[in-house]
Amino acid sequence: MKDDLIIHIGLGKAASSSMQAKVFPLISKSIGYYHISNKSSINNQIDLNLKNQMTKHVTNMILGLDVNKISFPKNSIVSNEGLSSYRQPQFYEEFAEKNLQAFGFNAHIILVIRKPSDFLNSIYVQCCVHEKPLQEPEHFFLNKENFSLRYPDNTFFIDFFKYEKLIDHYKKRFKKLTVIKYESLKDAENLQKIFNFDDKVKKEIIMILKNLKVNRSLGKKGQTFLKIINKIFGLIGLNYKSKYNNKVLISRLHDSNKNETIIANKLKYRILSMISKIFTNPVFIDKVFGYKKISVNFEKLNINIKKLDKEYDDIEDYQHFEN
Repeated sequence: MKDDLIIHIGLGKAASSSMQAKVFPLISKSIGYYHISNKSSINNQIDLNLKNQMTKHVTNMILGLDVNKISFPKNSIVSNEGLSSYRQPQFYEEFAEKNLQAFGFNAHIILVIRKPSDFLNSIYVQCCVHEKPLQEPEHFFLNKENFSLRYPDNTFFIDFFKYEKLIDHYKKRFKKLTVIKYESLKDAENLQKIFNFDDKVKKEIIMILKNLKVNRSLGKKGQTFLKIINKIFGLIGLNYKSKYNNKVLISRLHDSNKNETIIANKLKYRILSMISKIFTNPVFIDKVFGYKKISVNFEKLNINIKKLDKEYDDIEDYQHFEN
């Protein structure tokens, strides 16, 4: 029996962009489904309306606002990693409930999860190296002792990061939930179980995933270089730090009296942004300094990454739940 609506909610940093750009369009065409995602093109008014509705839905969830029911054409595949709240695990359940309101109980939810040590490292690089301002891991990965929703910069509330809870939020709300491990995607076996495409399509998907060119993130040497550049410009009041950045506020929790440079000049931000575009180019950095992957020291942060990875290893590569 075909599912009228299949929703891929991410996670982000688990091949979502590749799935949206190449895999889901191929699957949709082969099985006669309508496809809409962050990467899909706008060909008509229906596409435009649905894209607008999806953008508004994700935005409303991020801002904690009410959401509306969204109606899709029969037999649709929808993909948007923003649906999962992958950057803010404290909102996993709230997003799940609002996705239920928007898509309905009968939707088939697909969730792709990734090994925690790799996932959390990728999240850090994305949020605190490629996006600004630059932050150290200890100012990003927060726990119940120092977490607040009111920090101005990106944060990740590590105490809420539990795949078992995320799975349970969707398992009890939707008719069908399929969970796939990111590491098992490339053979396309698990995708074939969901969409029931033929072996010809399976071979094409395997080739797509095999030949994907992953966008290399900025490396450790590039990150160090950016920190030095940031400090140099900080001497003349040109840096990314706001008056109340995470570092300042967290230090105040521990009665630190360190003073921080305050910058709020838009022109200075523009200048630094232009410079940053040059020096944050991974290709440029690699050629000059060579590449070394950024690796978060989770032990230093008192994050039991071995335990999280072990819990992940205990999860099957493919799980399917039905109510």
